[in-house]
Amino acid sequence: MGKIIAVGGGDIGLGETRKIDEFIVSQSRNKNPKLLIVPTACHNNPEYISEIEKVYSSLGCNVDVLLDLNDENKKSGKLKNQVLSSDIIYVSGGDTVYLTTELRRYDVDKYFRMAYENGTVLSGLSAGALCWFKYGHYEPDRTINCDGWWDYSRPYGFNFINAVCCVHYNLQDRKSFDKAMKNSKETGIALDNNTALAYIDGKFSVIKSDENAEVFVLCNGEKNMWGFTPHHDNFLKKIE
Repeated sequence: MGKIIAVGGGDIGLGETRKIDEFIVSQSRNKNPKLLIVPTACHNNPEYISEIEKVYSSLGCNVDVLLDLNDENKKSGKLKNQVLSSDIIYVSGGDTVYLTTELRRYDVDKYFRMAYENGTVLSGLSAGALCWFKYGHYEPDRTINCDGWWDYSRPYGFNFINAVCCVHYNLQDRKSFDKAMKNSKETGIALDNNTALAYIDGKFSVIKSDENAEVFVLCNGEKNMWGFTPHHDNFLKKIE
C-alpha cells in the first residue's frame, strides 16, 4: 500500500515546511524519486509550481507537472500513465472544491487510488491535504464564491482517511471548526501550519517543521492535542 502525508499549511517557498518536505521524499522507495506536481487547485499558477519544483528538485526529485485536464489526455491514457509512473504525488494548495471536482471529472481520483495501492506516496499542502480526507473544512469566501452551488464549509475529499480535516488551524477562527465538530459523529483532524499527518504502513503519526505547531483531534464533543486523545488506539482505528 501507499503512504499519505497531509500538510496543514506553510510557505513552501520560504522553507517553512522543509522538514516535512524532506520527510515526504524519504518515504519514497527510490533514491531520486519521480515527483508529480498536481497544480489544479492553484489553477496551474506558474509561480507556485516553480516554488514546489525548486524545493523538490533540491531534494533530489525528478519533478514533473500533471498534464492539462482534458478529454484527449484522459482518453489517450496519458493522465493515467503519468500518475501511475510517479513515485510521489504532491497536490498544491488552492481551491479544494475546484480541485476535487476537476480531478473526479477526468478520473484522476481513481488513478490516485491505483497509485496508492501500488505504493506511491500521496502528499499535498492545504487543499492538497484536505483532498485525502473524507471531508475538508474551511471558511467560505463569499466575495468570490457567491453562487452557492457547493458547500464551501465541507467539500468532499477522496476519502483515503475517514475524517474531517481543517488546515491552517492556527490561522483560522478555531470556533468555526470546533462548533462544526461539537455535535458531529465524524472525527475531526485540525492541522496547524507547518504540521503534517502521515499514514504509513498502517500507522498514523505527526510530522512538524515547527515544534510549537500542533495537531488536534476533535471527537465525541472533545478536543485534544494529538497523542492525548482518550482511547487513542480506538480513535486511530476509526479513521483508517
